[in-house]
Amino acid sequence: MNDRGASIFALDESGQLWVGNDAIYKFERGSWHVAHGLEDVRGRLIDLFVDGKGHLWTVTPFQLLRYDGEVWEVIRPDRRMGLGFRAVCPAQDGGVWAITRSGVQRFDGQVWTALSSSQGLAQIESNPERSSISICEASDGSLWLGQVDGVMHVVDGEQRKYTAADGIPGGPITVVAEDIGGQIWISSLLEGVAHFNGQRWRRVPGADEAQFNGVNRIFPANDGKVWLASPIDGAIHTDGFAWVRYTVQEGLPSTQVWDVAQDADGLLWFATSDGLGCYDPDGDAPETLLLAPPVQIAPYQNALFEFSGQDVWKQTPDGSLQYSWRLDEGAWSSFSRNNRVLLEDIDAGGHTFEVRAMDLAFNVDKTSAVQVFEVLAPVWQRPWFVGLSGVSLLIVLVTTGYAFQKHKRWRIAQTQLIDELETELQEAHDMQMGLLPRDPVRERGFEVVGRCLPANHVGGDYFTYFWLDDDRKILGFGAADVSGKAMQGAVRAMQLSGMLHYEVRAAQTPIDVLRNLNLVLQEQFDAASFVTCCLGTLDLETGEIVLANSGHPYPYRVSVDGDLQMIELMSVPLGMTLPPEVDTEPKEARAFLDFGDMLVLYSDGVTDMQNAAGEFYEEARLEVLLKEHAGASADVLIDTVIDDLVEFRASAAQTDDVTLLVIKRR
Repeated sequence: MNDRGASIFALDESGQLWVGNDAIYKFERGSWHVAHGLEDVRGRLIDLFVDGKGHLWTVTPFQLLRYDGEVWEVIRPDRRMGLGFRAVCPAQDGGVWAITRSGVQRFDGQVWTALSSSQGLAQIESNPERSSISICEASDGSLWLGQVDGVMHVVDGEQRKYTAADGIPGGPITVVAEDIGGQIWISSLLEGVAHFNGQRWRRVPGADEAQFNGVNRIFPANDGKVWLASPIDGAIHTDGFAWVRYTVQEGLPSTQVWDVAQDADGLLWFATSDGLGCYDPDGDAPETLLLAPPVQIAPYQNALFEFSGQDVWKQTPDGSLQYSWRLDEGAWSSFSRNNRVLLEDIDAGGHTFEVRAMDLAFNVDKTSAVQVFEVLAPVWQRPWFVGLSGVSLLIVLVTTGYAFQKHKRWRIAQTQLIDELETELQEAHDMQMGLLPRDPVRERGFEVVGRCLPANHVGGDYFTYFWLDDDRKILGFGAADVSGKAMQGAVRAMQLSGMLHYEVRAAQTPIDVLRNLNLVLQEQFDAASFVTCCLGTLDLETGEIVLANSGHPYPYRVSVDGDLQMIELMSVPLGMTLPPEVDTEPKEARAFLDFGDMLVLYSDGVTDMQNAAGEFYEEARLEVLLKEHAGASADVLIDTVIDDLVEFRASAAQTDDVTLLVIKRR
C-alpha cells in the first residue's frame, strides 16, 4: 500500500477497515489489498464513508461512487443540478446528501432530488457555492450545514442559523459531525472547535485558550468521546471539556493528521502525512505518587507539592500524564501537565492534599495520592511563647527568614519560568520547521531546494513544494511572507499552511488558489494584516512553469550563461481590504526552464537585510551573485546567498525572516 500523504478512512458493517489515498485499500487478515474497479476515477479522493444501509461510498470533486459489496458503480448526477461535489455525507436511511454548485441534493440510491425552498433551504439556494461548504445528517433526521459565516440547522422545513454571536467559532465551518451521544460538533478553518448539546454551544478548548486550527475530521469514538484530526495540531482526544493532544512525541508518524478511524477491535487508526499510525488504548488507570510532600508548614509559608505518575503499560509517557488536585475535599482542579502546586495563604491547622493522574486514554487514578499536613500557628498564638523573653528579637528573625525564603523561591520560580519559555519557543520553532518540506526534490533532471531562517525562534516566512499528481510529473511550489514578527507571524504562517493545503487539494490553478485565499483572509485578518505569496506549478516533462503572484518579491529566471530575467508580476498582497477601484487580482505569468536554467524565489528579508551602517543588501547585490553562480547547484546557490548575507550583516542583528526557494534544471 502507498501510504504517502493524507488518507481517509471508513469502517463497513462487517468491521472491514477501508483506506483511501491514491487508491482505495481494505485491511484483511493482517495485510492491505487494493480495491479494483476504480481505474477511471477522476480527481483525488476526498471522502470515504458508509451510509445507513451499509453501502460504501467514495467521492472526488467530480465523481460519486458506490460499492455494493462486489463492484464499484459511478453515480452520475443530473446535469441540470450542476457538476462538481463540494461536500457529501451519508444519509440515515441509505444514499447520500451532497452540496453541489446548484445547492443541496439528495440521492436515495436511485434518483437525485434537489431540495427546494419549501424544505427550509431558501437561504442556501440563493448562493450555494458561497454559503454551504460542509453537511451532516443527524440521527434525528435533521440537517446541519457548515457555511462561510456560521452553521445552519434545518428541521422539518424550519431553519435556524448559528453565528459567532451564539458562541461558535468565526470563519468558514469546514467540518460538521455528530457524536454517539447526539451532540453536534463543528470546526472552523481558522478559529477552533465547538460542540452543541441542544441548548448552548461550548468551545474546545475554552474561548480564552489557544484554539485547535485546521481540523480536517471530527470522529466519534466508541468511548463516547471524539477525536479531532488536524494537519496543524495533530490528533486531539476530547470529551468536550478536557482534552489530550497527540503528536510525534506520543508516537504518531507525523503531527500532520488528516483522518481518524476505529476498527472492530477498538484499534484507532491515524492517517498522517508520513503514513498510518495505529493506537491500542488501554483501560488501566495510571498510578499517582507524591514526591517528598511536606508534613509541617511554618506559619505564613507556602506549601509546595510535587508529584508524578506512571502508566502501568507504559503506553503514556510520563511527560504526557495530566494531573488534578484538591485541598480539604474541595472541588477538583482541571487536569493539566503541571506536576507541581504551590499553595499560598493556608489557614493554620490540619489539611489534606489529594492528587490524581490521568493518561492519554482518559483513564483516571481512582485511588488518589493523599498527604495530611499541618500549618503551624504563629508563634505568638502558642501558650508557651507568652513566658519567653526576647519576643522582639524572635519576630525579627522569623520575618527575616520568611523574606529570605520568599525571595529565594521567587528567584527559583523566575529561573524556571525562563527555562520553560525557552523550551516552549524551541518547540514552536520545531513545529513550524516541521511544516516545511524536509527533503529536496531531485526528479527527471530537476532539483528543488528551499531554506527558511527565522529572525527569532519562529517567524512569518513559509515555503512549500508538493506533487500534484500520482505520476510525479507536475510539482506545485510556493513561498509566502505573513505580516507580523516572531510568534504572531508564526501562528499566521501555520494557519496559512493549513489553508493552502486545503485549497490545493481541490486541484485548482495557482491563480485560483490565490483568489480563494484572498477571500478567506479578507474575512479573518484585520486591516493592518496581509500575506505576500507567489505560487507556481512545474511540468517536469516540458520545463514549463506557471506562476501566480500576490505582492511577493518578483522571482528571477537565471540561464546557465548568466543571463538574468526578473519576472515582474505587479500585484497587491492577500487579505487587504482596499477601495473598489484598486485592482486586487493576482497576476499570472509563464516561463520555461532549459537545461542549466533555474528559477529563484526569495522573501523581502533577503533584499531588506541591513548592516550596522544602516545599508540595505538590495536586489542589485543579489543579481550580481546570481549571475556569478549561475552554473551552481540549487544547494550550493542557497548556501552562497546565505553566506553572503551573513558577511554583509556582520555584527548587526537579523530583523526579518529570510527564505529562498530554488528550482534548477540540470
